Amino acid sequence: MAEADIDGASNTLRGKTAPVTVDLEKQRQSDKSKLNLPTNASYKVTWEGLNDAANPKNWNYARKWTVTIVVSSYTFISPISTSIVAPALHTIGADLKIYSQVQLSLAMSIFILAYAFGPFLIGPLSEIYGRALVLQLANLVYLTFNVACGFAQNIGQMTAFRFLAGLGGSAPLVIGGGVLADCWVAEERGRSIAIYSLAPLLGPVIGPIVGGFITEYSTWRWVFWATSIADGLVQILGFLFLRETYPPKILGTKAQKLRKSTGNQSWHTKWETPDRTYLKILKTALVRPFILLGTQPIIQVLALYIGFLYGVTYLVLTTLPVLWTGRYHESIGIGGLNYISLGVGYIIGTQSTARLNDTIYKRLKLRSDKETGRPEFRLPLLIPSGILVPAGLLWYGWSAQARLHWIMPNIGILLYGMGVKIGMQCLQTYLVDSYTLYTASAAAASMFRNTIRTDAFKVIKCPSDGTNLADQVANGLRLYDPGLKNTAVSESKISFSDDSKGLWQYRGHNLADFWKTAEFEDLLHLLVWAHWPSADEKEALRIQLVEAAQDIPESVVQVIQAFPKSAAGMQMVIAGLAAYLGESPLLIPARAGRNLYHGNLPLVDKAIVQTVAAFQVCAGLAACHQASIPSVSVDVQGSFVSNTLLMMGKVDSSTGKPDPTMVYHLQRIWVLTADMGHALSTSAFLLGASSLSDPLSCLISALSSGYGILHFGAAEASLRSLIAIGQKENVPALISAVKEGETKLFGYGHRVFKTADPRIEFGRQLVDDIESMSTNPLLEVALEIDRTASEDEYFTTRNLTANSDLYLGLIFAALDFDPTCTPVMMGLMRSAGMMAHWREAMSRPINIWRPPQFYTGDVGIAPVETTSDMHEALPNGLEIHL
Repeated sequence: MAEADIDGASNTLRGKTAPVTVDLEKQRQSDKSKLNLPTNASYKVTWEGLNDAANPKNWNYARKWTVTIVVSSYTFISPISTSIVAPALHTIGADLKIYSQVQLSLAMSIFILAYAFGPFLIGPLSEIYGRALVLQLANLVYLTFNVACGFAQNIGQMTAFRFLAGLGGSAPLVIGGGVLADCWVAEERGRSIAIYSLAPLLGPVIGPIVGGFITEYSTWRWVFWATSIADGLVQILGFLFLRETYPPKILGTKAQKLRKSTGNQSWHTKWETPDRTYLKILKTALVRPFILLGTQPIIQVLALYIGFLYGVTYLVLTTLPVLWTGRYHESIGIGGLNYISLGVGYIIGTQSTARLNDTIYKRLKLRSDKETGRPEFRLPLLIPSGILVPAGLLWYGWSAQARLHWIMPNIGILLYGMGVKIGMQCLQTYLVDSYTLYTASAAAASMFRNTIRTDAFKVIKCPSDGTNLADQVANGLRLYDPGLKNTAVSESKISFSDDSKGLWQYRGHNLADFWKTAEFEDLLHLLVWAHWPSADEKEALRIQLVEAAQDIPESVVQVIQAFPKSAAGMQMVIAGLAAYLGESPLLIPARAGRNLYHGNLPLVDKAIVQTVAAFQVCAGLAACHQASIPSVSVDVQGSFVSNTLLMMGKVDSSTGKPDPTMVYHLQRIWVLTADMGHALSTSAFLLGASSLSDPLSCLISALSSGYGILHFGAAEASLRSLIAIGQKENVPALISAVKEGETKLFGYGHRVFKTADPRIEFGRQLVDDIESMSTNPLLEVALEIDRTASEDEYFTTRNLTANSDLYLGLIFAALDFDPTCTPVMMGLMRSAGMMAHWREAMSRPINIWRPPQFYTGDVGIAPVETTSDMHEALPNGLEIHL
């Protein structure tokens, strides 16, 4: 028979298969510090079959729930002490003559500090001596010193007694999860965890309510004595009903009885080995939590997140007394009743999660390979938890700041409580499922991070005395992130990339799956309206784009043709778009005097088509003006890409229509460049949109900012750089100049892609497919740059690899585009992504983008006095008119 696994699943008691001769006298003389056990499996003690009644997992539900409720009671009473003193702090300070706010805060928070250290001793001890004994003895420590707190006569006694009480009080939080893991199978564990994890969260809620009324109508000392009386009752329940649940302890006791009754010292469990000494057991168990914390990334992440939830919870708890007594002018007792809303949120979160957690686990288990359960099946409900926690905090803070009716902050607290409860329940169940036998050690590891000081979650500030006014320390700590390298400003469902895997997706669809077949109408519909269009939807969109491009205002033509033919195409396009806007002033929200687009998706959808078509028209007019050829109107039967080439004069002289091969190649480039998430141009577009501006104004902003050599201008700059290099023999000199910082290598390195630009392989395929590229001497230069840089340690150690700009300029040149037209085409192609992000922004709550600055100048300098001699200091011919 197989040995019992970590949960005791096989649960088999081995019978003797052969006689074993044992010298009892010799055994009695053996070292008392060591269990002198043979390794013969014939005397291994395990469960008596799958249904062994001694196995806690086989207990009846009444016994399981009794143990669960008793353990939850222990877990409930200790956390009450963390917050029950909050309403009494000022009374304690006055009575014990504590005038320092820091000392008063320490008297309250040092109890929680003990939570960080107690589990590292208590958790492992429970895995040696059993859950029940350690839990009850630790609770006696808490009870003794909590009573002593009521007799404290000075700050030293109060601090010491609170710390020692916290050491004992930490036991239920670390042992309780192990008890539940012992009793309940994975499919049933969710509801028991729901009750157990509710207790430590309800405790800090009920504590201030009780503490407020005790402080108001009695002495602060009864705050401690009342909790001690309640804890005494819990301790009695523990003595009467709590039974040992830890399998190694139960089986170890059974083996000990067999050794005593038979005189045969060979009886042992699988955890008892010949070299097993009590000192070694203790050392291993005490070190195990640190090993888990240091070697298990999931424990580290879980500890940080649980610590965050606990920390923010206690932060909220400390703000409530000030809010209700200070801002809402309620008495201490009545103000404490507002904690009920947090408790209601906990209860709702518990009840909604208890059954859902087990139900989701069972369904995912059925859908998994071999129908096996995994701890990760406990985590889906973290999604609503992650939404409710910040939403509740936002509601609470906003309503309190605005002094709304008292029910409004309570609603925010309720939502926050629901989110915390759901998250804690998921994480604790995950921990129990992942480390079933060593749950206590795993919990100890996570508890160390659980006790991050709540002060760390406040808006971090420092005294303003003596500081530079520019530091604005009274407003709290600010984050400095030049270029927004690691700061997300919004959410999006449009595009995703992972350069380490060569992955590029639009709306969850891999670029490689459609980049050779998708037309612009497909792409625009996918990005903006989030699904592939049907044939009818695609045709309807094509017709709308054609119709929008047919009516060209005369002022647009005149503005573009007023530019010198040598002017850059981007300036012409920007001016043409401004002229378009001038023809429709009522589409400007400021002129209309009201919001037009935000929340008005029908108008947004119409504006998207008109904006893209206007961009197409301006690009065509600019190209024709540069080439000194007459402008051409759209073909009512043509596609968007075909019409773009037609309007730009890129046609076959024999047919008067665009070359189908050129249309195909341009469509493939379009797919590659349609969206790049919150790239510079799209961010500039959204920056304008955050002020509720019109899309043409936002597009002008995007194109103006994107024309730099680090964005749309990069392809043009790359092409001009290749022209300047001339031939591949000059590449080594270029690479050397780049390494010396004397010049910049365009088309190499990327802000986002640090492994490889996932679009580069598609670009190389285009280079191979475009026939005219093979005879272009500049291609040899580009390939030599790519080869040389990819083998140079300077570039490889800096994760600098080729990006699509290295080849895009060449490709546009091969397709007969003027170099100054390249940024225009890049912008036109990116317009699909811009429109998608704009529609996304207009469909959700909007916040104007206003990043704070980091001011480094001087403050407080006296203003310069104006004098009659002021003009003498001005350059000749410069006058000031006020």
